[in-house]
Amino acid sequence: MKKKRFLPLFFLFSFCILFALPVNGKSSNSFSLKEKKIFRKAETHFLYSEYDDAIPLYMVLLSSHSDDLELNYEAGISYFYSTTSRPMSVKYLEKAIGLSVKDTSLDLVFHMARAYQCVNDFTDAEKFYIIFRHETGNDLTRSYLDEFIAQCETGKKYWAAPGNVQINSLGPNVNSIYPDYAPVLTRDHSKLLFTSKREGTTGGKKDDDGFYYEDVYMARSGANWNGAQRIDTSFHQPKFYDMKLFFGKAENISQINTSRHDASIALSPDETSLYIFRSDDIWKADLKDDQWQSPVRISRSIDASRSYEPSVFITHDGNMLYFISDRKGGVGGKDIWQCTKNSNGDWGEPVNLGAEINSDVDEDSPFVTDDGNTLYFSSQGHSGMGGYDVFKSVKDANGKWSTPENLGAPVNNGDDDIFYYPDQNGNRAWYATLNRNGEGSLDIYEIDYLPEFAPLAKIHLKETTTAMEDVSISLRGINGQKDTSLTFSNNADAIFPFVNNSIYLITVSANGFGKFTDTLKLESDSPYNFIFQELTLTKYISDTGTKELLVLATNYTDIDKNAMTDSAMEYSALPASREKFISSVKSAQELQSYTTSILSDVHSYTKQQADTSVLASVYFDFDHADLRLDMHSRAEAIFDWMKKNPESSILLAGNTDDKGADNYNIDLSRERASAVRDFLVSKGIDRKRVTVVANGEKDPVAPNENKDGNDNPSGRALNRRVDIRKTR
Repeated sequence: MKKKRFLPLFFLFSFCILFALPVNGKSSNSFSLKEKKIFRKAETHFLYSEYDDAIPLYMVLLSSHSDDLELNYEAGISYFYSTTSRPMSVKYLEKAIGLSVKDTSLDLVFHMARAYQCVNDFTDAEKFYIIFRHETGNDLTRSYLDEFIAQCETGKKYWAAPGNVQINSLGPNVNSIYPDYAPVLTRDHSKLLFTSKREGTTGGKKDDDGFYYEDVYMARSGANWNGAQRIDTSFHQPKFYDMKLFFGKAENISQINTSRHDASIALSPDETSLYIFRSDDIWKADLKDDQWQSPVRISRSIDASRSYEPSVFITHDGNMLYFISDRKGGVGGKDIWQCTKNSNGDWGEPVNLGAEINSDVDEDSPFVTDDGNTLYFSSQGHSGMGGYDVFKSVKDANGKWSTPENLGAPVNNGDDDIFYYPDQNGNRAWYATLNRNGEGSLDIYEIDYLPEFAPLAKIHLKETTTAMEDVSISLRGINGQKDTSLTFSNNADAIFPFVNNSIYLITVSANGFGKFTDTLKLESDSPYNFIFQELTLTKYISDTGTKELLVLATNYTDIDKNAMTDSAMEYSALPASREKFISSVKSAQELQSYTTSILSDVHSYTKQQADTSVLASVYFDFDHADLRLDMHSRAEAIFDWMKKNPESSILLAGNTDDKGADNYNIDLSRERASAVRDFLVSKGIDRKRVTVVANGEKDPVAPNENKDGNDNPSGRALNRRVDIRKTR
């Protein structure tokens, strides 16, 4: 559906291959006979650009030859051009770079830059683009590299100050490991139409790009989106398929989905017509008796001969049509054009929106708000971060569109962000993006734009084994914050506003114990997140025989989703909903039971060693060791923390409830810990930084049974976990 600007990249790729230094001598010299066969298979797939077939073979070889330069290089290239796993290329290309310090090919340098850009590491991407530009002398190559470098500068600017936005995948009920994109929603958001190139599409054939032909799918809303299904399955393969062209056109064989490309691109304002992409043009299918009728081409004035029209949008009043076309007379590449409905109900002649909107490369997926005054679209030009970025333009009183504005981070990334579809109020949107931790390739995500307001921190004093009354906590701001003095009893708490990244001098004192003083930093990933700070006080006898306090501070952030009740989706009610939620939380253990909370950091304040504190816990279903989808965000947070702290190491302690035999639970707990480790390793964390231990059922954090002997399901759920502890 989407024709991309391949020529510059193809030119650069060909150039760096032509002038590349050898990546390595043939790896197969050190292989066993069995490994040589695997290597030959991998090389054949690699040669013919069958990257998804090559990847598992390279993984087998790398399990025994992890320091092989050529294997890491070709695995990295395969991941970069695979249909599902581009971010994985970074790990292997980085390893190849490290192994080729004295003899690094230009091809490896270029792809390292591309891979970094695609995962938003714009600083390192720019560094490698500059190296590549320095080594090449071709002016045409340099001009394209200057464009890449400019994209990195744009990316650094926007990601230095991301907006208060939450972006969440629609999950495996909608997304697949194949490209899923072009979301089109009914106005009540009860139905989602989208396009997929997944396995099982009509006809079961693949296009030249290695993907299956596009089909239109539909999912229905609920607690989660219900499993997506093709909206029309009436297609039957003709007995003599190759003779199809002699006997009829595709539209006479099926309603919506055929054995070729069929993609959802728009609904009419009254939702009785579905516009689809087929045969390089725009088609319209009308709804009659709850059935989509055979599509017909929309208009010859729009679907020009020998041109490509992949996207369309009809305004809310039904009088204006915006579409994408690469026809003659445009600014460059695919442009946005508009047509106005005339008095007889036909569409008038297309008019190009001009150079203010259209760049010299490709635009796609226009969307216009109900008032007709704001245009959202994706573009490979303007001031983007790489691939397609989402932009908006506003029409003034004279009908002139403003200079397109990049929607910034975290909406846009260093790779494709496209098919932006906002709701009527602008509080929410859906789109397809490539480089997040989704199911694979392009996935559909929901964007929630959150209101800006001052966050709150809650400090909770955890009840200790020794009663301590009149515990006094003084917080003195040392970088501009106001001083705060709090007095606690056991199991008490206090809520106060804080400034993100604020540092306090904390002094804790209690009757009969020496004062404890250290610094406490209150920080979260977003300046609008609330913080739950749990302080655990215990006593110990110092070397001099005096009574001292030991304070362990555990900091939870990103609890916003827990506060997002149905009423909070009004957005104006969200601040009060957050405050109500954080007021109700009484312990860190309670907060752990919420699937979307993330433990962002642990501070250990003690004169003794306390570096094995729990960073987070990842929870599992009964008798399962696979990483639950709702735990991915928590594991992702640990990955981010380890990436920011490259010298750190962790211990993963697997645990179970007490159902099952001891030996079985030991094995199950080890598998759970290994699942978390494998997730981190797949993201690029060195396996040597992660230690796995199996506790089985011996370390519960909650009772498996109630005091009356009845089963305690909530307690068991907390015990089915992997504790993540910092060891360095």
